[in-house]
Amino acid sequence: MEIVLKHAEMAVMCQNGCNPCGIMNDCHKMALEVLHESQSTDAVNSYPPYRLMLAKLADLAHLPTSFDQFEKDYLKCKDVVDAAC
Repeated sequence: MEIVLKHAEMAVMCQNGCNPCGIMNDCHKMALEVLHESQSTDAVNSYPPYRLMLAKLADLAHLPTSFDQFEKDYLKCKDVVDAAC
């Protein structure tokens, strides 16, 4: 699924967040939108903005994450945001 600009912006901006409840709420809304559009849970699970937000939640919970995957997802989202500017 192609990355939606508002999702990319949200995922990039949440990287400075410190409120897991707010991030979780936005992440849930995003997941529902992607699921509605794609009709596929696999599309939700592999959607870079969603994964980037989950990585932030893992960071706030002090859970280990893969920096390599974080970097790939971040750069995909950042490219969409930068292209819109």
